[in-house]
Order: sequence, then structure tokens, then C-alpha cells
Amino acid sequence: MADVSESASEVDEWHEPATTTPGDAVASTPVQEAATQKRQLRYPDVEAFVTEWLVDAYRRGLDGRGRTWCPQWWQHVEALSRIEAMWRAFEYLRQEPALGMSTWWQEHADPHMAVLLDPEGPFRYCDPEKGHSARIPPLPVEKAPEGHLTDYARRMQRQQPDAQTDTPAPADH
Repeated sequence: MADVSESASEVDEWHEPATTTPGDAVASTPVQEAATQKRQLRYPDVEAFVTEWLVDAYRRGLDGRGRTWCPQWWQHVEALSRIEAMWRAFEYLRQEPALGMSTWWQEHADPHMAVLLDPEGPFRYCDPEKGHSARIPPLPVEKAPEGHLTDYARRMQRQQPDAQTDTPAPADH
């Protein structure tokens, strides 16, 4: 699966037009030149990606029981995060000539859309025709005791495989 977090900075760079100087073209091979040119975004932002492409490309029947959708998808933090990840992955993978779009569909669109359209998902109380409902509260959470997460991180770091022996370090109990 493509690492979208690493490609996010590349996607941000794609907003700038690709530029080369005559000296660059002479000094580099076609492969190097193509690799150094900055890519252009097909969709300037996540909203354009959704409204101009995703809703047409990913058509499904919506009955509220098997699948549901919220016309105000951007009101849902989870949906916005998932769809933005899909957009960034799309902008990166569409440039890959062999398997880019297949990878995007299988590794990004299908899993994210399955969660988003699921009747128990973030749009659970929304209706494609009646619109948005904010009835799902955030998950309950309690603040961790002071130092607990730092201690956990140290324990996990000690359990990482030893670089020379490739065996986990002994765990503290």
C-alpha cells in the first residue's frame, strides 16, 4: 500500500507549476527530468475531488439500511479525514502508469468508502435526502495518568528487535 503520509508533502508541492531551465534539460536524462518536475493536481482541493469526481465515479444505491451518505460529508471529522486521504492518494497514484489507479481503488477508495457508506459508520443518522445529523457523540475518553504513556513508549522501545541479533530485547514486567 502506498504511504500517503510520505506523499502528502509531494501533493502539497504539486500546486506549483512544473519548471525547468534549458540547462536542466540538457544536463539530465528524460527520466531524471520527469522525476524532478513537480506534478500538477487534477483537483485543487478535497471538495473539488468529491464534487467533480468521487460522487460520479463511486455511484451506489443509498437506502439508509445497507448504505448511507451525508450530503454535508465535510461536517464529519472522520469522513473529512478519510476523503482527504483518498484525494491525496488519488493525486499521487493517478500518476503511476501501470497499477496506480488499480492500487487506488483497491487500497484506498474501496476500504474507505465501505466504512463511510456503512449504516453504522459516521453517517449513521444522516440521510441522503434529509441531510446532516450530528447525533453521534465522540468516543468517551479519560486522560491517562501522568507519565503512563511515556512509560509505555519506553517499554515498547525496549521490545524492538536488536539490530544485530534481530531478537526482541527482554521485556520489563
